[in-house]
Amino acid sequence: MSSRRADEGLYSFRGIAGKRVVQTIYLEPYENKYFFALDLPLNISLQHVQRRSDLTFFQEDRISRRIKYYAWSSLAEILPEKNIDRALYLQLPQKVYARTGKTEKIEDLVKRLAVRNNAEATIKAVLSFLKNGNYRYSLNNLPQTSQPVDDFLFKYRYGNCEYFASAMAVMLRMNGIPSRLIGGYRGGYYNEMGKYYLIPEKNAHVWVEAYIDHKGWVRADPTPMDISRFGSGPRKDLFFGLRILFDSINYAWNASVINYDLEGQLSILAAVRAGIKKPVFHFSPGKYDWIKYLLFICGTSAGLCIYFVVLSRRKAPAERIISLFLKKTGRLGFVKIKSEGLEEFVMRIDDAGIRERALVFVKEFERYYYRDEEISPGSSKRLRNLIKDI
Repeated sequence: MSSRRADEGLYSFRGIAGKRVVQTIYLEPYENKYFFALDLPLNISLQHVQRRSDLTFFQEDRISRRIKYYAWSSLAEILPEKNIDRALYLQLPQKVYARTGKTEKIEDLVKRLAVRNNAEATIKAVLSFLKNGNYRYSLNNLPQTSQPVDDFLFKYRYGNCEYFASAMAVMLRMNGIPSRLIGGYRGGYYNEMGKYYLIPEKNAHVWVEAYIDHKGWVRADPTPMDISRFGSGPRKDLFFGLRILFDSINYAWNASVINYDLEGQLSILAAVRAGIKKPVFHFSPGKYDWIKYLLFICGTSAGLCIYFVVLSRRKAPAERIISLFLKKTGRLGFVKIKSEGLEEFVMRIDDAGIRERALVFVKEFERYYYRDEEISPGSSKRLRNLIKDI
């Protein structure tokens, strides 16, 4: 398809619930063949693209040029599916079958975490063990071993998202719960200039989908990490600001010049066929003109530097409010772990009164924060009052 008007029947594809979202995506060339969209993707507006039953979209060849396409997604937590190949999603690496002391150690752990006849509770138990246990996220000095799952769980206890997701999938499969790894991207940066989201390569991520009978595939992310790594909040440093500026220029060029729609392409083709001559530009500045241009460039660069330095020294309203909240809870004896989300942290508070008031603040804060808008002075005052009440 080459039009925004995709098959609207896909909106009820396999009974998927959730809010429907249409996205315009500019995908840069990279060494793979897959297309991306918000989870769960239903369709994309490109010809010669194949779709698997797990809602993976791909083409036969690697994506070697910049591509613009539209994507239709459903913001759902569950992918319904009645009949799956259980044997496929219960396979285990050959080394896990080997009867070694380490393997028996994994089996003992898996049995301890299992909740009998309750796949959903078992998934939550494994997820909590990896995410809130004595494990840490790292991209440095990643261990390489012939027993990766065993050594990750019992020896090294650190790794990147692939280590956590692989360990969870193996543990679920050993408990008889079908599971699979899902690769994509998490988070991104909102570009205020261009009014779009920028998803860099460093935001690549791997998580797990586990199958629950009579429900379908449920998403689970066991990696314990600070959400700020994925760019959930505004950044004010100079170099990032300059990068956003240049990316905005690049985006405008792509949208206005490179990615013509069909009508624009045909009009250009008609003009060429009509014999319109290529315009000739004459640019021969004099000595004083060069001085003016140089002063203009230097002045603009200095202005941008000053602008972004000032911004870098200012905390966004959301950051100031969260800082006040964490200072208040810290004074009360409750310290947030870096890898915890706000709600996870609050639910860990053992004082019922403090927990209830803190949860009221968090719910109110998230209501403002996730609109991708700056918190207004009135809203800021209300949030500060909620912090005082804790």
